[in-house]
Amino acid sequence: MRLYSETYGDRQASADKPTLVFLHGLLGSGRDWRLVIDQLASQYFCLTVDLPGHGQSAHALVSQTQAGQIQASQIQQGQAQAVTACSLTASGLTNVDNGDSAASVNADGFAHTASLIMATLQARNVRDVVLVGYSLGARVAMSLACQLAQREAKPSSEQERDSSSLRLVGMVLEGGHFGLPDDERAARYANDCRWANRFAQEPMALVLSDWYQQPVFASLPAEQRQRLVQNAAITKRGGGTHAIGHLFGQTTFLIASTDGMSHSVHYLCGEKDTKFTALAARSGWR
Repeated sequence: MRLYSETYGDRQASADKPTLVFLHGLLGSGRDWRLVIDQLASQYFCLTVDLPGHGQSAHALVSQTQAGQIQASQIQQGQAQAVTACSLTASGLTNVDNGDSAASVNADGFAHTASLIMATLQARNVRDVVLVGYSLGARVAMSLACQLAQREAKPSSEQERDSSSLRLVGMVLEGGHFGLPDDERAARYANDCRWANRFAQEPMALVLSDWYQQPVFASLPAEQRQRLVQNAAITKRGGGTHAIGHLFGQTTFLIASTDGMSHSVHYLCGEKDTKFTALAARSGWR
């Protein structure tokens, strides 16, 4: 099953360079990267993916076995609509793949989401990639990197290493979390499920207003916080964000799994963000 994706730039002209694959954060879509891509598409072939429950992949829903009290039927029609192209299109858009938009894709957390992205990239005949992920997208990128590393270590008989295999050559991660220790997962999962049910059942503007009042957003000026609420509500983002966002409380701790990766990794976070600078130091990445 494929997710919605867009490409930018001249693939043939940049054939000697890796494809840059951009993964957005929670409440976002691939087009959040449009200003960055505007600066890169003249030199690199760029590809964006809308994660399950977001943007044009709003049809990709969480499995009911993972959702606790959430039922797919609770998603209001208006909340699950896809983001329209309108003025969000970055210059240089070369191709759109709607993915399996007619199907309802069950995304069973980060590992399965990573598998969906892998299928999306393989359908695009992409080989060498650099994953660029922000927040939720960074976490998904780590999961995908682990899957690719496992496949490299133990190639199956059906998928031997060859010139057409997907190969990770680097990652750029901004504010990505490695996951939670076992003793912290239950409380986080319960909290995430409460938010997920609110996103599924309540008016989007109300939930978003409360969402951006959380301590993690405390440094945002009131005007910027309100702008984020308005933008997310206008584009109908968030209707399916529970598809993977609330599963963070079930994720494994990935630092050990990412040790020894041979490709380059650049980890970005604010110098005053003590939590993520500590995570970056623990990872050994630069």
